[in-house]
Amino acid sequence: MRAPRPTPLPMKADCAEIDPAREAASLRFSGNTATIEMSPVVVALRQPNPVPVIMNWGGIWDITSGKADLATNGETQLLRYSIADPDLRILLTVAEDSYRVAARKSAGIHSIADLCGKRVTTPLDTTAHWCLLKLLRTANLRETDVVLVAIEPWQKQIEALAKGDVDAMVMWEPDPEVAREIIGDDIIFINGGKAGYRELFNLHASAKALVDPVKRTEIVKFVASIINASERLTLNPRESFPLISESSGIAENHIAAAWSDFSFPGKITGNLLDVLEEQEIWVADRQGRIPRSRSDLAGLIDENVYKDALSEARIG
Repeated sequence: MRAPRPTPLPMKADCAEIDPAREAASLRFSGNTATIEMSPVVVALRQPNPVPVIMNWGGIWDITSGKADLATNGETQLLRYSIADPDLRILLTVAEDSYRVAARKSAGIHSIADLCGKRVTTPLDTTAHWCLLKLLRTANLRETDVVLVAIEPWQKQIEALAKGDVDAMVMWEPDPEVAREIIGDDIIFINGGKAGYRELFNLHASAKALVDPVKRTEIVKFVASIINASERLTLNPRESFPLISESSGIAENHIAAAWSDFSFPGKITGNLLDVLEEQEIWVADRQGRIPRSRSDLAGLIDENVYKDALSEARIG
């Protein structure tokens, strides 16, 4: 789940005025454009598209409520919301992002092990929360070995870190880069290397929509547009920085500084099911339920849409 920022506005897939009849036939997309992970979607929305797409802030909960046909979120929210709505499906991994701890050296933090007994803030029940647990494990620590501080709204976490109200923060970009700018030389970034956490930021739809031939055709075409945008971002990312900045409200220098932590696969990531299976145990415990089996989790992934979209994408 992502915290909204005030600057991004709803986007349409082209700049032309969309008449009511066309808008009624548009794909409805919910996502948080105030994140770098959304970059392929933002770029796809500004390219000529075979189907109109209306973009608003939200997430996979909007699919469940019927407000959206497509939505993006990290894997944590899919695992949480698919209990109530087992028709949710992953269609594509839009982005991967290496998370990290932002901490103050003056708090005596120079490694993950130094987090023991320290005050750490992160948004609960999110990909960032899971990242914290993964990183603690690399130092044989548990969540109970740190003082977990929940701060609302989440945007106040940077201020708390700068003021010394907390010692460390685990948060998605651009907040770590913003913290660096505010805190300066006292900040240190720590990750868990290969044993750490890499968010899988996915595109979702409902199985109910995918059995509708007209809706499925529209979804496949837009997924193809995202695949093309992913290639464009991989080959020449800086040309899209102004657009990403305009859409997200993130300064171009922060985008550039964090960019190396991201990749945009434009496909279903090979280890997706492994990631879901490992994280399901934690999410189930948080929800007070029994974890689902690997075969049950596999049913949340629809590879056919990607395969059909790949044949329409203009790769190469």
